[in-house]
Amino acid sequence: MARIVAITLLLATLAAPVGADQQPVAEVKTPLSSDKALVAECGIGDLVADALRSQTGADLALVNGSALRSPYTIDKGPVTEQTLKKALAYPDEKVATLKLKGSTVIAALERGLALLPKPNKGFLQISGLKVWYDPSQPPDHRVNLVEHKDKRLSPDHVYRVAMPNALAKGGLGYFRIFEGAPYQASEVTMAQALVAHARAVKVIDLDPAKKPRYRDIRPK
Repeated sequence: MARIVAITLLLATLAAPVGADQQPVAEVKTPLSSDKALVAECGIGDLVADALRSQTGADLALVNGSALRSPYTIDKGPVTEQTLKKALAYPDEKVATLKLKGSTVIAALERGLALLPKPNKGFLQISGLKVWYDPSQPPDHRVNLVEHKDKRLSPDHVYRVAMPNALAKGGLGYFRIFEGAPYQASEVTMAQALVAHARAVKVIDLDPAKKPRYRDIRPK
C-alpha cells in the first residue's frame, strides 16, 4: 500500500505544471561565471550590467561586484528565470539611475580598480563602456582610456547611469564620488530587470575573454 501511495505521489509530481520561474526564458551561448566578480570583468557581471542599462534606457551601467552571487555559474543552454535570479546577491534590490559627468564616471572606475589585485566589493562590472587600464600604476591613475559608443568618454558630458540602488546611494565608499548627483529612483528590482532583459534578447552571447570591456594594457 505504501509503495502504491509513493508511486501515486511521484506521478502527481511529474504531472504537475512547471512553475513559471522554471520555464526557459533565453538561450546562453557561452557559460557565464561570477567567480572573479570582485577582481575582474565576468560574464554574469556583463549580463547584469546590460540588463540594468537596457531596462532603464540609460547610457551606461555600473554594478558593484558584491551585487552578484559569487561563485556562481550559468551553464550553456536554456536558462530559466529561477537560475537568473540566483545569480544576484540581492534580487529584490531596486534599480536607480544617476546623472553623472564623464569625469565622475572615470573617478568611479578608478575607485573600482584601486585595490587590484586584491578583491574589492566595489569593483565595477560595466555596460556601455570600454576601459583601458594599467593595474601596475598607482591607485587613481590606472584608467588610461574610456570609450562610449567607440568615442572617448567626454569629461564634461552628462550621462545617465543605471546601477543598484545601494551603489547609487553611495555605498561602498562611492558617496565621495556620487554625492550631489541627480538621483532617480525606480520600482524595478534587479531580478525583474535581469529576467526582462533575458526575455527580450532571447540569446545571451557574452564572452569577456573574446570581447572584453576591461582591457589591461600592460605589456604581455
